[in-house]
Amino acid sequence: MHSFLRKLAWTSLLAAMATCGCRGRGDNGDGGGGSVPSDLTVGQQAAVDAVVAQVEATAKAIAGVVDGFVGLDVIGGGTYGTCPAVTVVADGGVVTAILDFSEGCSNEYYGDVPTSGSIFLNHNLATRNLAISYDNFTVDGRTVSGSFILQLTHGEDGGRVLDGDIEITTSAVGSAVGNATIQFNPLADTINIVSADLTLSEIGGDAYFVGVANLLMRPIANGTFVPESGTITFDILNAGPGPATITILITYKGTSPDDGIVDVTIGSADPVEYELPGVAG
Repeated sequence: MHSFLRKLAWTSLLAAMATCGCRGRGDNGDGGGGSVPSDLTVGQQAAVDAVVAQVEATAKAIAGVVDGFVGLDVIGGGTYGTCPAVTVVADGGVVTAILDFSEGCSNEYYGDVPTSGSIFLNHNLATRNLAISYDNFTVDGRTVSGSFILQLTHGEDGGRVLDGDIEITTSAVGSAVGNATIQFNPLADTINIVSADLTLSEIGGDAYFVGVANLLMRPIANGTFVPESGTITFDILNAGPGPATITILITYKGTSPDDGIVDVTIGSADPVEYELPGVAG
């Protein structure tokens, strides 16, 4: 709902306060690396691909709630927007916003990728607790289930900050369980996973304990959920001599949303370039 209505609502709010999958580029994690030669082993590549796919699937689920923020600020009930249609119900100190993507519609955060289902936001104004749950919310054929229990605060830039626990599963990708701090700036169309400690589990596969720092995404401007900065850190079992585990550090660059190339550091070795699958146009 990046429409005149949402811009007007956000601008009015600021004044009152004085205060991938990639579009049309395929989806990360569906195969091996791209055309850039890689110094990573097959196992290391598979781990990087799996973790990146799950972090981006989590970001896609998070992005679905953005249009609900304006609804939570509305005084009184009503229905606003089209994709999603946001229905607001105020009951005492609790505001509920239902985001309905119907049986399929076009939302600017997901581009031409089909989006359907519903997301429910339940905000307690006194405690600032925000409960988020998903009902058949589906992006590009992958359905999200689960919930977030978070604290909702206003950022200095008029955006929103969510901080708390997440537990979601994305079909054909896996699950993400842990805690995160996520910063939204709808006026600038940015989503920043400021920090997160997550257990990411592949469906029928491995689990990774992942640390995320300052993953900045511009889904609308860049046409992808590939971050343009930030890092992901996790350990894998060491198949060779040396320590039992090896730390992998993935570093995104300003060009990553366009060419899919990130820097990957294995242990104490120098970083090497690695092309994420399905990103470059």
